Amino acid sequence: PVNDIDENGNWSWKRFWKTLVTVVVAVAVVATIAAITVASGGSAAVVLAGAGIGTVSSGISSTITQLSSGNRFSFSQLFIDMSFGAITGAFGGSSFNVLGVAAGNSITSFFSSITSDWVEGNPIDLGKAGMSVLAGFITGLISGAGAQYGMTKHTKQLINSRRLIKNNSNYSIRGTNGAINLINYHIYNSRQIVKQLGLFNLKISVFDNINMIGLDVLISKILSI
Repeated sequence: PVNDIDENGNWSWKRFWKTLVTVVVAVAVVATIAAITVASGGSAAVVLAGAGIGTVSSGISSTITQLSSGNRFSFSQLFIDMSFGAITGAFGGSSFNVLGVAAGNSITSFFSSITSDWVEGNPIDLGKAGMSVLAGFITGLISGAGAQYGMTKHTKQLINSRRLIKNNSNYSIRGTNGAINLINYHIYNSRQIVKQLGLFNLKISVFDNINMIGLDVLISKILSI
């Protein structure tokens, strides 16, 4: 095709660009699913791993199906199947619930069907697309929620627990500081009383190592004299 030679007549630039657009759109959809999953507390790596698995498995399935049909092998169809397989796999690794995955699969199956007709230049078969929607929805229900659906709940609980512990720690620190300030204030007042009474002409430094309870007892005895 680069040298304007196509002996079999199988090359089509129009089909090539349509296939490329399909791949780019599929990548954008996978990225969007990953972003939504991350925003809900999940991991993008799991979504991308699911997309990778979907790409490979769909590619193998498409290759086997085309070779067994005996028809012309279409690389465009191969990349279309791999692209939509990546989207389906991304839903499987997402944080979507079972209805979200089922809806995603049905929409993916619908566009996969009409995209195949569009790329190959065939009339769009809405009947086949409709059956694909039903099959995709049922498959989504059977496969269940995304792999990170339950994990995001636990992640949120863990984050909330950490915040609660942090807040309680701050309150405890504040309470401790308040108690220390109160003790220092009490000691200061006690020293002032002792100093004013001039008990045994003792220097204030003598009381530096006396604990709070001892000071209370001492002051009580002094005041009772």
